[in-house]
Amino acid sequence: MSDVLEIGLDVGTGSVKVVSNEKSLNFPSIYAYRNPTKWEKESACIVDVGKSALLMKSHPDAVVIRPVSEGQPIHQQGFGELVKFAVGSITKDASYSNLIIVVGLPYNADLKQRASLRSFVQDI
Repeated sequence: MSDVLEIGLDVGTGSVKVVSNEKSLNFPSIYAYRNPTKWEKESACIVDVGKSALLMKSHPDAVVIRPVSEGQPIHQQGFGELVKFAVGSITKDASYSNLIIVVGLPYNADLKQRASLRSFVQDI
């Protein structure tokens, strides 16, 4: 196995697509969070993405959003969670010394948006 993993990532309004030479994944571009109930062991905010986030709709205090609109991140934390989940799912059960991520951008993205997205993904 190589110590370099190359990943293609497209975080879109409707779905997140991530692919490497070993795995691929496609899930809804949905982010949800809620406070735990007094009967749950968790004490921190409960966060989820994708199909699991859709199930959170059954909780009355859940907030379910699409963190991307027209290819642009509109909710930074939600967008970050989508990226973390996508990359984590592809890299699970493996270790790489180098990770190269190619991110899809909207056709009309300007240089400032490109630089902003690059630094944001690097910080995650």
